[in-house]
Amino acid sequence: MSLPAQAGPLGIFSFLTAWNDYVWPLVSATRPDMYTLTVGLGSIQTVFAQSEGIGFLMAQAVFAGLPIFIVYLFFQKHIVAAVSGTTVG
Repeated sequence: MSLPAQAGPLGIFSFLTAWNDYVWPLVSATRPDMYTLTVGLGSIQTVFAQSEGIGFLMAQAVFAGLPIFIVYLFFQKHIVAAVSGTTVG
């Protein structure tokens, strides 16, 4: 009975951790075409935002955060239940 209550939030938080991972792709990616979204945004921020403005960088950040927002919308009930310590009914 408690397995589904624990497996759902565990999967969601594992996805969020993997999505927001920054250090390992930064160390292991040797070419810019291998960068993840977070590493790519960090590298563009230092070069592109200072010369072209911040509008394009903000648009990229919105598109990078959009999948997390969609996952949250689908699993909102499970996330709230995991944080509050109750089960989804």
